[in-house]
Amino acid sequence: MLKLGARYVPLSSIQQARQRHIEEKWVVEVDLVDNDRFIVELAVWEDALARTPQQMIPAQSGTYMLSPCFDPPFEIVKEPVIAWALTADGVIAAVTNNGINDGGPGNEPILFPTGEVRSPVANWNTFGEYEAEQRAVAEGRPVNAPVAADA
Repeated sequence: MLKLGARYVPLSSIQQARQRHIEEKWVVEVDLVDNDRFIVELAVWEDALARTPQQMIPAQSGTYMLSPCFDPPFEIVKEPVIAWALTADGVIAAVTNNGINDGGPGNEPILFPTGEVRSPVANWNTFGEYEAEQRAVAEGRPVNAPVAADA
């Protein structure tokens, strides 16, 4: 089921979708099997595809999505990843109890059972390295700066 604005459309009812440039903006013209046709903005279409899983794969136990909380006291929230969603456009996204990408934009780092932390923008060999970097950010220190012995 695709959520296109306020409209829900079963994938099985879509016969064809065509990208068009109409009146200075990009849209998608959607033909349904019941001969209904509607137009939706390209950004709405792309967002719907990105968020609609086509296949779910169970996540390995011990896999977590990480969210640093910079408000005192500093902490890193670990949300269990229960599955991986493969979307129609080939994106693989983590699924938590709060939904795909924990309801966020999709760039959250993931802690794997091996201890590695990976994100679309950076990787860390250990959770400790990731936590130290995030703590430095929270404290306003340059990343990779020495940590005081009493910290």
